[in-house]
Amino acid sequence: MNRFIDALNEQQLFNKGKTETKINIHIPIRGLLHEYCFTTNEKVKSITQTEIDFGFNSFQIPHITLYMGYLKSDILFEELFKRLYIYSKKIVSFEIELTEPYLKEPRENYLFLDTYQSEKIIKLKHEIKEVVDDLIEPLEWDVAAEPPHITLAYIKKDQAMIKELLKSLKMPPKLNATAIEVSFCGSRGSCLGSIKSIEVG
Repeated sequence: MNRFIDALNEQQLFNKGKTETKINIHIPIRGLLHEYCFTTNEKVKSITQTEIDFGFNSFQIPHITLYMGYLKSDILFEELFKRLYIYSKKIVSFEIELTEPYLKEPRENYLFLDTYQSEKIIKLKHEIKEVVDDLIEPLEWDVAAEPPHITLAYIKKDQAMIKELLKSLKMPPKLNATAIEVSFCGSRGSCLGSIKSIEVG
């Protein structure tokens, strides 16, 4: 528990000194795709250090971000959950297909999985932004417009070795998107556990 509290206290290091609670609203990764994300992350860690860590000593979890921002009070948390619950009943679960993993250019620090359902998910992102935008202080960039993806790792070196690893990886399994989840934010946009998960439909 102390490690989780430490991770939350470190938020300000990544949030330019902001003291508000940074949250991530996302599609949770479950089932076989969760296993794929975990094992791929472990393979990366066997080669080099990564700030994105899905291991047993970490609270970070794989996800597809829908919206992020800062909440200033418990009252806003309560209202956020109410609105997301009402909105979630309008969503029908859907299947998500992922691309093979790749290092994002030009710096090749982030190891990503993109999705073939980008248009559908970006529409979902804009709708959620509209639902909660008056409750959340937004980030300095447009989260809703960013192409949806899963971050598998964040590395600073050994890119050539990671590229060799990628040649041996299988295609990721599909994900059935059945929930909207809210988590605390850590470094590099990571999600620290789950505050609340709301099933859709």
